[in-house]
Amino acid sequence: MALSENYKKALAALKDQAEAIRGGLQADNGDKDRLASKSALRDAQRRLTEVAEETKHIVRLILKPDVKGITIPTMTESDLERLLVLEGKRGIQSDKDKTSFRINGSKLRDGRSVKLH
Repeated sequence: MALSENYKKALAALKDQAEAIRGGLQADNGDKDRLASKSALRDAQRRLTEVAEETKHIVRLILKPDVKGITIPTMTESDLERLLVLEGKRGIQSDKDKTSFRINGSKLRDGRSVKLH
C-alpha cells in the first residue's frame, strides 16, 4: 500500500505544527523567534485544514493504546503506512468475507473509502 498524497501532506503538516510549537517554547531570541514560530504554526494549521480527514485519522491512529514509541515528531511515512495496514488487517479479520473495507468508517474528502487489496 502506498500512502496517498493527502496522507503525506497531513503527516508533514502535523510534524511542522509540532516543530513550530517546540520552537516557540524554546525561543531564545525573544519576540523574533516567537513570531517566526507563530507564522510557522499558522502555516502548518492552514495546511492541516486542507487535509482534515486524513489529519484526524492519523491522530486517531497514534492515540490508540497499542501504538507505542511513535509520536508525531518521530513518525515516518513508513510508520504511518504500517499503522494503516495493521488497522486494515484488524478490519479484515473481523469480516473475512469482504475484500475491501473502510478504515474506521473514514472516507476521503472525495467520498472514496480507503481500501486495501
